[in-house]
Order: sequence, then structure tokens, then C-alpha cells
Amino acid sequence: MYLVSFTDGGKSDVIKLKSELQQKFNCQLKDEHKTMLHYHINETMRYSDLFSELEALKGSNPIVEDYSVTETTLEEVFLSFAREGESQQGEAPITPV
Repeated sequence: MYLVSFTDGGKSDVIKLKSELQQKFNCQLKDEHKTMLHYHINETMRYSDLFSELEALKGSNPIVEDYSVTETTLEEVFLSFAREGESQQGEAPITPV
């Protein structure tokens, strides 16, 4: 997972940044706030490659102030399983015995 913090740029700058992130990484936008994008990377890559790509992205997008990279936490794994369970329960009707 990684987090990108940026200045409150124009909407077109944010759209450009999101597009570049999608092109560089096999990632999924998990959360978005006024000056923060939170992505989950769906591929395995070396940290050195990830940081090189993020540093290049920061250099080419003046609105990017900072970024951070974290491992997926155990809590995030449990929450993911809980969401999957809820969506599966919503799809399959429960029939009384």
C-alpha cells in the first residue's frame, strides 16, 4: 500500500496524477480525500523499483508533496475478509430450514 499527499492543485492536476499512477502500477484507489490518495498495489515489486517510480512521479508532478509506503497490516486483511463476507451474504439469498 502507499499513500500520496499532494497540494490542493486543480482538478486537472489530480486527474493527471491519478492517471499516471494507474499507468505505472497495477494499483487500486482505496481512499481519496482533499489532498490525499491511498492506493493498494496489486503486484509484487522490489522496494527500490517502487521508490524509484514514486520519486520520478513526484519530480514530474509539482502537486505531489510526499508519499509513503507501508506493508498491509493484519487489520487491513481482516477488514478485507469482512467486506468480502458481507458482499457474498448480500448476493446469496438465505433460505430458512
